[in-house]
Amino acid sequence: MTDHTKTLGHTMILGGQNAAPFSDTAFKLHGRDFATLNAVELNLFRALRATGRKFGIVVSVDVINDDENIQAALAAASPEQQEEIYRRLRTEVAVQWAMDK
Repeated sequence: MTDHTKTLGHTMILGGQNAAPFSDTAFKLHGRDFATLNAVELNLFRALRATGRKFGIVVSVDVINDDENIQAALAAASPEQQEEIYRRLRTEVAVQWAMDK
């Protein structure tokens, strides 16, 4: 079976079989260590990073005990390279409602 992630309104369909409210699915990532995300969760993280603001959700990764060198490496890295850095460090995924001003 192929894992497909699609967003339709506020419903997330995973693998074409399981449907859950988009926000419920997204917020299950909150507080998780990035390195522990499975393939479906990683695809969800990537989708939220790319288009989450359309749904009012912002996703980020906080590095625990980071320093200037880590921040510089993350700033210079592509999204794919950032993911590799996150996998090597102790992290926490943050999922928040986007607040429009």
